[in-house]
Amino acid sequence: RFRNLTVREIDGDEAALRLWGREEPGFVPLFDGKSFTGWRGDVGSYEVVDGAIRCRAGQGGNLFTEARYADFTVRLEFRLPPGGNNGLAIRYPGQGDPAYAGCELQVLDDTAAQYDDLKPWQRHGSVYGVAASHTGYLRPAGEWNHQEVTVRGSRYTVVLNGTTILDADVADVPSQLKDHVGKDNAEGHFGFCGHGDPVAFRNVRTASEGLHLSPRRAAEDPTSACSVSRSRFRQARCARPAGCVPSPQRATGRAAEDPTSACSARSSRSSHR
Repeated sequence: RFRNLTVREIDGDEAALRLWGREEPGFVPLFDGKSFTGWRGDVGSYEVVDGAIRCRAGQGGNLFTEARYADFTVRLEFRLPPGGNNGLAIRYPGQGDPAYAGCELQVLDDTAAQYDDLKPWQRHGSVYGVAASHTGYLRPAGEWNHQEVTVRGSRYTVVLNGTTILDADVADVPSQLKDHVGKDNAEGHFGFCGHGDPVAFRNVRTASEGLHLSPRRAAEDPTSACSVSRSRFRQARCARPAGCVPSPQRATGRAAEDPTSACSARSSRSSHR
């Protein structure tokens, strides 16, 4: 039996506060809200606005942490402009295209009309070229989204606004990207992959296990023998379980390109990822 039931709709800001309230001890900020201390890469392509890191409109490039991580969880908020595209660099060695040299998790307004024909693994929250996420959980463009990403070994879990949209072990999943040499990296930097749109990130926090190298070590050549291991798309309602791997090619507008070319993909990301 039920009685005296009430329902109250809450907005995105209140929902984010409730989600942040679940945070366990051990998370530390990666971004101080005012500077790029602790970050390196294409710093000039990003700016700090109202306590958030934002990619400059019309610019791209990769901004990544000085420290490197093996297994970790990162929690953050992001805001997409209409059709906006960025990405999360995972276990990135510090050089090359993160989607090939490491792994890239899509950050994309895949509800935009220009992305109707994307492959499932090009949608928001997917491991680009490898594992497709469930779609339909992004807030409208212009609103802040709360996201948690956990990487444990070869398993990727993405929780968007309180809903798990990806939970996939990619160890035995072949990449649709030719020369995806970093798919199985054991460690690397975390960062943002700019593709020309003013996508913003704030409240970036992480908790890590295993390898967590100091900034001094991170400043070394990430391709040296000391290392353990050596841009955009939108929403196709994927009813498949997380981890499904569809056919190759990148995003609308790049389908005519050779999707196996890392150089082609990098040069075109400013207009497509």
